[in-house]
Amino acid sequence: MSEFHQIHLAGRGFSGRVVRYVTLSPEEIEQNERFAQSSITPTSTYAQYMAVQTRVGMERMIKQVSDPVIFEPLAAPPGETPEAAQKRLADDEASLMRAIADAVFHEVTPEQLGEPENWKKLFGTRDTRVLMAAYRMEHEVSQTELDAIMGKKVEVIVD
Repeated sequence: MSEFHQIHLAGRGFSGRVVRYVTLSPEEIEQNERFAQSSITPTSTYAQYMAVQTRVGMERMIKQVSDPVIFEPLAAPPGETPEAAQKRLADDEASLMRAIADAVFHEVTPEQLGEPENWKKLFGTRDTRVLMAAYRMEHEVSQTELDAIMGKKVEVIVD
Protein backbone atom coordinates (compact mmCIF):
# COMPACT_ATOMS: atom_id res chain seq x y z
CA MET A 1 0.00 0.00 0.00
CA SER A 2 1.32 3.46 -0.90
CA GLU A 3 0.48 6.84 0.52
CA PHE A 4 0.05 9.72 -1.93
CA HIS A 5 -1.03 13.32 -2.04
CA GLN A 6 -3.82 13.71 -4.59
CA ILE A 7 -4.96 16.73 -6.57
CA HIS A 8 -7.60 17.10 -9.29
CA LEU A 9 -6.51 19.38 -12.11
CA ALA A 10 -10.00 20.71 -12.71
CA GLY A 11 -11.31 23.93 -14.16
CA ARG A 12 -11.16 25.97 -17.32
CA GLY A 13 -7.99 25.16 -19.23
CA PHE A 14 -7.02 22.14 -17.12
CA SER A 15 -6.81 18.51 -18.22
CA GLY A 16 -9.25 17.14 -15.63
CA ARG A 17 -6.70 14.52 -14.60
CA VAL A 18 -6.19 13.44 -11.01
CA VAL A 19 -2.52 13.31 -10.03
CA ARG A 20 -1.11 11.28 -7.17
CA TYR A 21 2.32 12.30 -5.97
CA VAL A 22 4.73 11.85 -3.08
CA THR A 23 6.96 14.14 -1.09
CA LEU A 24 10.53 13.38 -2.10
CA SER A 25 13.16 12.41 0.46
CA PRO A 26 16.17 14.61 1.21
CA GLU A 27 18.31 12.16 -0.79
CA GLU A 28 16.01 12.49 -3.80
CA ILE A 29 16.16 16.28 -3.54
CA GLU A 30 19.97 16.07 -3.51
CA GLN A 31 19.84 13.89 -6.64
CA ASN A 32 17.67 16.55 -8.32
CA GLU A 33 20.18 19.22 -7.37
CA ARG A 34 23.12 17.22 -8.73
CA PHE A 35 21.24 16.50 -11.96
CA ALA A 36 20.34 20.17 -12.37
CA GLN A 37 23.98 21.17 -11.78
CA SER A 38 25.17 18.73 -14.43
CA SER A 39 22.50 19.88 -16.90
CA ILE A 40 23.32 23.56 -17.02
CA THR A 41 26.19 25.41 -18.67
CA PRO A 42 28.63 27.83 -17.02
CA THR A 43 26.62 30.71 -18.50
CA SER A 44 23.28 29.45 -17.16
CA THR A 45 21.43 31.58 -14.65
CA TYR A 46 20.19 30.55 -11.23
CA ALA A 47 16.65 30.71 -12.63
CA GLN A 48 17.59 28.18 -15.31
CA TYR A 49 19.13 25.91 -12.67
CA MET A 50 15.96 26.13 -10.55
CA ALA A 51 13.77 25.44 -13.58
CA VAL A 52 15.66 22.21 -14.28
CA GLN A 53 15.56 21.21 -10.62
CA THR A 54 11.80 21.85 -10.41
CA ARG A 55 11.08 20.01 -13.65
CA VAL A 56 13.05 16.93 -12.62
CA GLY A 57 11.48 17.06 -9.16
CA MET A 58 7.99 17.15 -10.65
CA GLU A 59 8.78 14.15 -12.83
CA ARG A 60 10.08 12.22 -9.81
CA MET A 61 7.27 13.11 -7.40
CA ILE A 62 4.37 12.13 -9.71
CA LYS A 63 3.52 8.44 -9.34
CA GLN A 64 0.04 8.02 -10.85
CA VAL A 65 -2.09 9.97 -13.31
CA SER A 66 -5.75 9.32 -14.07
CA ASP A 67 -7.67 9.51 -17.27
CA PRO A 68 -9.49 12.87 -17.36
CA VAL A 69 -12.28 13.21 -14.79
CA ILE A 70 -14.58 15.80 -16.28
CA PHE A 71 -17.41 16.82 -14.00
CA GLU A 72 -20.13 19.29 -14.83
CA PRO A 73 -21.99 20.52 -11.75
CA LEU A 74 -25.75 20.84 -11.91
CA ALA A 75 -26.96 24.26 -12.95
CA ALA A 76 -29.02 26.22 -10.44
CA PRO A 77 -32.69 26.22 -11.35
CA PRO A 78 -34.48 29.57 -11.42
CA GLY A 79 -35.74 30.62 -7.99
CA GLU A 80 -33.64 28.08 -6.13
CA THR A 81 -33.85 28.53 -2.36
CA PRO A 82 -30.68 28.77 -0.26
CA GLU A 83 -31.49 25.38 1.30
CA ALA A 84 -31.94 23.75 -2.12
CA ALA A 85 -28.71 25.35 -3.35
CA GLN A 86 -26.83 23.99 -0.36
CA LYS A 87 -28.20 20.47 -1.01
CA ARG A 88 -27.40 20.72 -4.75
CA LEU A 89 -23.82 21.78 -4.00
CA ALA A 90 -23.40 18.94 -1.49
CA ASP A 91 -24.76 16.47 -4.05
CA ASP A 92 -22.36 17.88 -6.67
CA GLU A 93 -19.41 17.47 -4.30
CA ALA A 94 -20.41 13.87 -3.51
CA SER A 95 -20.79 13.09 -7.22
CA LEU A 96 -17.36 14.56 -7.96
CA MET A 97 -15.76 12.53 -5.15
CA ARG A 98 -17.37 9.35 -6.57
CA ALA A 99 -16.13 10.19 -10.07
CA ILE A 100 -12.59 10.67 -8.74
CA ALA A 101 -12.78 7.45 -6.70
CA ASP A 102 -13.88 5.59 -9.86
CA ALA A 103 -11.16 7.13 -12.05
CA VAL A 104 -8.75 4.90 -13.95
CA PHE A 105 -5.19 5.56 -12.78
CA HIS A 106 -1.96 4.77 -14.60
CA GLU A 107 1.45 4.34 -12.98
CA VAL A 108 4.04 6.72 -14.44
CA THR A 109 7.81 6.89 -14.15
CA PRO A 110 10.18 9.86 -14.19
CA GLU A 111 11.59 8.54 -17.45
CA GLN A 112 8.15 8.55 -19.08
CA LEU A 113 7.32 12.01 -17.79
CA GLY A 114 10.75 13.29 -18.84
CA GLU A 115 9.83 12.74 -22.49
CA PRO A 116 8.30 16.04 -23.70
CA GLU A 117 5.77 14.28 -25.94
CA ASN A 118 4.52 12.12 -23.06
CA TRP A 119 4.20 15.17 -20.81
CA LYS A 120 2.23 17.06 -23.49
CA LYS A 121 -0.17 14.13 -23.88
CA LEU A 122 -0.97 14.26 -20.16
CA PHE A 123 -0.69 17.89 -19.11
CA GLY A 124 -1.30 21.34 -20.52
CA THR A 125 0.29 24.63 -19.55
CA ARG A 126 -2.01 25.31 -16.62
CA ASP A 127 -1.65 21.76 -15.31
CA THR A 128 2.13 22.15 -15.45
CA ARG A 129 1.98 25.43 -13.52
CA VAL A 130 -0.07 23.80 -10.75
CA LEU A 131 2.30 20.84 -10.58
CA MET A 132 5.30 23.20 -10.41
CA ALA A 133 3.64 25.03 -7.52
CA ALA A 134 2.86 21.71 -5.80
CA TYR A 135 6.51 20.71 -6.10
CA ARG A 136 7.68 24.02 -4.62
CA MET A 137 5.10 23.89 -1.81
CA GLU A 138 6.14 20.37 -0.82
CA HIS A 139 9.91 20.73 -1.20
CA GLU A 140 11.04 24.35 -0.85
CA VAL A 141 11.01 26.75 2.08
CA SER A 142 9.47 30.17 1.58
CA GLN A 143 11.01 33.33 2.97
CA THR A 144 7.98 33.74 5.23
CA GLU A 145 8.49 30.26 6.69
CA LEU A 146 12.19 30.89 7.17
CA ASP A 147 11.55 34.24 8.87
CA ALA A 148 8.98 32.65 11.22
CA ILE A 149 11.38 29.89 12.27
CA MET A 150 14.45 32.11 12.58
CA GLY A 151 12.42 34.71 14.48
CA LYS A 152 12.00 32.14 17.26
CA LYS A 153 15.65 31.31 17.64
CA VAL A 154 17.19 31.78 21.06
CA GLU A 155 20.75 32.00 22.25
CA VAL A 156 21.72 29.30 24.73
CA ILE A 157 24.82 28.54 26.75
CA VAL A 158 25.58 24.88 27.33
CA ASP A 159 28.21 23.63 29.77
